Amino acid sequence: MSRSSPAPLDTPPAAGGGGDDTGAGSADREVLLRHDRLLSWPEVKARVGLSRTSVWRLEREGKFPKRVRILPGRVAWRESEIVAWISGTWTPGEKSS
Repeated sequence: MSRSSPAPLDTPPAAGGGGDDTGAGSADREVLLRHDRLLSWPEVKARVGLSRTSVWRLEREGKFPKRVRILPGRVAWRESEIVAWISGTWTPGEKSS
């Protein structure tokens, strides 16, 4: 009985990387979570330095990440896609979830 209970409790830390890798794995997860944020227009504009019209045109041409409708009349962009676009690694059709 006691053997079956601790096994599931021990499994997640071992899968997370164990002793030395636990900190790095945790940091990687934090980066991924941070990059999955939804950015409002002011945040996107501050990062890319383009006008709203320029972003709209690039989106239509498939050269900029597409906006996500979060509410009627409210849109946002995935931070991971904006970061990838800035670094030049974004590809059209890419979705980071």
